[in-house]
Amino acid sequence: MFDNYRPDHMTPLYDAVGTTLAATEGRVTGDKDGVIFTVMTDGMENASKEYGLEQIVAMIERLKKRGWKFMFLGADIDAYAVGRSLGFAAADTVQLEKGRMRAAFSASRSKTTMYDRARRRFGAKAAEESVGFTDDEKTDMGEKEPPRG
Repeated sequence: MFDNYRPDHMTPLYDAVGTTLAATEGRVTGDKDGVIFTVMTDGMENASKEYGLEQIVAMIERLKKRGWKFMFLGADIDAYAVGRSLGFAAADTVQLEKGRMRAAFSASRSKTTMYDRARRRFGAKAAEESVGFTDDEKTDMGEKEPPRG
């Protein structure tokens, strides 16, 4: 998988999200299957060739209607602006500090557990709407002051 990885300050963010969404959707058997899709990046889109912003937004909106949960963690970028442009809710977005990866994985694991429990009890759509990062979790991940609203 990483045989062709070259860190060269190029981030095909839309291609990465679009390709992974398409592959994941192909493995999900129905609307009752819960999916949490987390994007973690330290780069802004600047190199995609296959997918554009409009395609990604449309895919995310369609999959949200099926109860998929989307989370965005961005470091060294304006995570809220990038996440919002893709259709991620502010409650599901974090301005991540690179040195706080343990906290990021811990909070993501917690959200996954909460989502799965809610999905089993109330269904995927209700679970998607009920799980978001808390201000304390965001602070643990390095956010100085989570935006309001």
